Amino acid sequence: LIASKFFFTGANANNLTNVQFVYLAVACAGVAVAVMFVFSKLPEVQETERSNSIIESGPIDEYGNEIEQGPLYKQYNMIFAFIAQFCYVGAQVTIGSFFLNYATENRSEEH
Repeated sequence: LIASKFFFTGANANNLTNVQFVYLAVACAGVAVAVMFVFSKLPEVQETERSNSIIESGPIDEYGNEIEQGPLYKQYNMIFAFIAQFCYVGAQVTIGSFFLNYATENRSEEH
């Protein structure tokens, strides 16, 4: 909202060339992060250190029970998470589209 007041007011109201500078800045920030990773000194992990640090038992839940590694269709938490995410995105898109229709209809009635 703050950027829209700066970019799209006055003589720039119908000028979209200002938007290219925003995308250019985001692209430059991404390149800068990539360059930082290229030149940063990351620690080298040896295979022997990795194999020594692995715990022989599987992952443990908050109650101390070992979590089984099974097929994905038997992971009920994952299935419920997929369903919840699907419902959340569907509700978000539905509310967004209905709000746009509602706002457009009410705006035309006021004027």
